[in-house]
Amino acid sequence: MRTYVLTPEPIATSGVVYVGLDVHKATISATILNEDGEIVHRATFGAELEHLDHLVSRLCGARVRVAYEAGPCGFGVARHLRSLGCEVLVAAPSKIPSASGDRVKTDKRDSLKLAELLRAGLLKAVRIPTVEEERHRELARTRDQLVRARRRCYQQLRAKLLYHGIALPEDFGDHSWSEKVLVWLEHEASPDDAVGRRLAIILWRMWRDGTEWNPKRLSTATAA
Repeated sequence: MRTYVLTPEPIATSGVVYVGLDVHKATISATILNEDGEIVHRATFGAELEHLDHLVSRLCGARVRVAYEAGPCGFGVARHLRSLGCEVLVAAPSKIPSASGDRVKTDKRDSLKLAELLRAGLLKAVRIPTVEEERHRELARTRDQLVRARRRCYQQLRAKLLYHGIALPEDFGDHSWSEKVLVWLEHEASPDDAVGRRLAIILWRMWRDGTEWNPKRLSTATAA
């Protein structure tokens, strides 16, 4: 990536400008259109917010409308741009119009496309949550992922025991996955299939570790 040169030279001082951003973890590509749809500025720079501060400062006096596609980078960019006085639209990826046969994707092309669609009023926005709403949403999403991972470990453990012919004692029951299961696997189970026992022990420990992340503990860890 070329070094982005910080310069105080104004890009626009009046009217409305349409800014399309292609946001990634390490870089942001920007294309700015004027009211007539002409490109007045294009740049690719690091994803640090100070670069966005500088870009917006060069648009002082203009009404700044910005669009970028919702994605893994979250809503931090949107909130920051709003704090600078910009109008921000976070576009729903599945609702972005696409011409048939247009399969060439580059950061510059994507930022230009977003700026053009924003100017034409063809983007569908997703709601930008508050920081508190996003924290609770991420908490619920992470908890669901952990519950699913724990369930998979449980199913894999039972499948490995069955495949390797390792039968738990009847008094353990179907849901007695306490520490005594590990003790039994390590010391009392038949030694005929050491590989099967070892796999079962690994899966049991994964399942046990997953149980430690209950909703209460996860909430505490997130709030810390």
